[in-house]
Amino acid sequence: MPVQLAQMALDIARAHAAGIHRDDLVVEASVRKLRQLRDAGVRIALDDFGTGYSSLSRLSTLPIDVLKIDRSFVHQIGEGTGGTVVIATIITLAHAFGMTVVAEGVETHEQLKVLEELGCDAVQGYLIGAPMPPAALAAMMGRSAKIAP
Repeated sequence: MPVQLAQMALDIARAHAAGIHRDDLVVEASVRKLRQLRDAGVRIALDDFGTGYSSLSRLSTLPIDVLKIDRSFVHQIGEGTGGTVVIATIITLAHAFGMTVVAEGVETHEQLKVLEELGCDAVQGYLIGAPMPPAALAAMMGRSAKIAP
């Protein structure tokens, strides 16, 4: 089963890398594969939502567990209401579809406070911690690092 899951993920990545992800047939095939992954217990996250080819029309049909708000919106917090309104709308929409919401690129206490007030489920960014290798994270948490093969 793990080989099949890896192949499905690779097929999806290839379709997107080839720039053919707008083709409805490829999207439908990708959605079927994502559903198979999800049915196998894999949680599906949509990264950098709000940029590139993110589509509101597809959001309700995708088997997504976690929606990650792109850092470009988070960085607009405190620079007027535009970014905050967009983030609030994304959070409300994602929650309506039963998704967990993660905000990327949180760097200030003001951003964290606003995101908490808006009901964002989780955040990531330099305010929380810098990227680190698994061994450093394990040491920080007081455990030995175990990396799956």
